[in-house]
Amino acid sequence: MGNSIPRRKADADTPVASFTKNVAMEVAGAGIYVNAIACGAILTPPMKAYLSGCSEEEKNRLFQMIPLGRLAEPEEYASLAVYLASDEHYLVGQVISPNGGW
Repeated sequence: MGNSIPRRKADADTPVASFTKNVAMEVAGAGIYVNAIACGAILTPPMKAYLSGCSEEEKNRLFQMIPLGRLAEPEEYASLAVYLASDEHYLVGQVISPNGGW
């Protein structure tokens, strides 16, 4: 029982991880770095609209499920994407999951 959302997300991420790793292995020799970002909950305009319809109790339950106690800001993902788009790393075939510990 417990909280099944992380389990469902993990099940959904498995094909993404396999695809990322397989494509990365095929093109790494050509100097192409393939990685993926497995997003957690982000405070986007649609999420803000959704949360505006939630009670304080519902919001508190959501935030309590996330160890950092908050949703991510879009800029937190943007900086990671910019880093991965650079050639300043040695990451290939990785699925990076910035999710606040969720």
